[in-house]
Amino acid sequence: MDRPEDQYESVLTYTGDGYALPGGVENEKIAKEYKDEVVSATKEYLKKEYNTDVDIHNMVGNSDGVTVFINLRDLYTSTQPRLSL
Repeated sequence: MDRPEDQYESVLTYTGDGYALPGGVENEKIAKEYKDEVVSATKEYLKKEYNTDVDIHNMVGNSDGVTVFINLRDLYTSTQPRLSL
């Protein structure tokens, strides 16, 4: 199996790029086709349910939908929360 020599990255610099989930190829294509709707729905949901503003920086397809990587604007944290839609 081909693996990079250094497969670890700091959570402070990780953006989610290169991340893949099983069974997500088809759902990722759909999510990218409807990117504006996915981004809008995610932002509206998090604003309504958690009263927080977010920036979305990556979407990765999974077997049930798409995992959305976000940055919280109003909370300073060293982790990257994920939301699976």
